[in-house]
Amino acid sequence: MKIKLKNNKIISFIEEHPTLKGEVCAHSIKSRQVGRKTTSFKRRIECRPDLAIRIERLSKKIKISQLLEYINSFYNERIYLIMDHKFTCLEEQKWLENSIKEIRKNERLHYICFNGKKIIASVEAKKDRMREKCNVCLGIAIKKEFRGCGLGTILLKLIIGEAKTKFKPKNIYLSVISKNCPAKKLYEKIGFREFAVFPKWVNYENKYIDKVFMKLEK
Repeated sequence: MKIKLKNNKIISFIEEHPTLKGEVCAHSIKSRQVGRKTTSFKRRIECRPDLAIRIERLSKKIKISQLLEYINSFYNERIYLIMDHKFTCLEEQKWLENSIKEIRKNERLHYICFNGKKIIASVEAKKDRMREKCNVCLGIAIKKEFRGCGLGTILLKLIIGEAKTKFKPKNIYLSVISKNCPAKKLYEKIGFREFAVFPKWVNYENKYIDKVFMKLEK
């Protein structure tokens, strides 16, 4: 199956996770089961002949060096994210270990998107704690050169579909810095609507900026 994107780009998508079929039907993605284990879950996207993308579950197989290069690229870009320093190997190792524990405890879903050996995007859904565990918070980050082709829409629809099936949450929400207009536009397109604002909450390069919370309404 193929998905038409803007700028005449085409994505060829192979779906290997049957639980997501209903949520991504709008993209005409064909679903099939490969083997007996859903851990073999992979997807392949081709935006152009020289570009192949695969999406995998977060696991210990992913190298720390790959994760570091990916996450620190956003700090170098000075994009509207809350990170205020480059992460070290030790910090990233601890983050990976904690994330894997949360996945095993059925508290988190996390996927990593590769182009070749480089990580270009990630998306996650994480349950809140204690009496708020009925709510799920999403997070997504895509490298600059891969934005604007529809990848963000696909990743969010996929993670939302699996989060609904696996967690059955009361609310699905996310937060975004108010000045991050492209991200807010994407979230609104998916069906998120603003429900709270923390004024002058984030210190971004010595200026205080609002933090916006958005909830999925459809």
